[in-house]
Amino acid sequence: MAVYFVDSSALVKRYISEIGSTWVLNLFDIMIQLTFKVQAFWDSEAEVWVATSEDLPGLVTEAFTMESLTNKLREMIPEIMILNRVVPPDYVGSIRFGLDQPSTGRANASKVLSMANKVNI
Repeated sequence: MAVYFVDSSALVKRYISEIGSTWVLNLFDIMIQLTFKVQAFWDSEAEVWVATSEDLPGLVTEAFTMESLTNKLREMIPEIMILNRVVPPDYVGSIRFGLDQPSTGRANASKVLSMANKVNI
């Protein structure tokens, strides 16, 4: 994930139209529309789905079904984003995450290999 350092003039450009405002607005739009990638895999020893993400440090969870794993992620991702200071605690909006899993050959494998999920905070 890219990190940008901006001074107070960028904040002004976000709210007052002047030279450079378009660039700043596009930057904020890109940041808001990020999709976080989450990898899921089947742990045959524990017989659970496990999810981790390099995009969201600290995200590790497991569940017996892909549906319950997705529901857990919808709860955990906003919390981790706040704890990692990706968004402020009072953030209101949506967050997208893509859940990718390798083909497992299991009969009960999720019907979707890659799906976009939207979380509203």
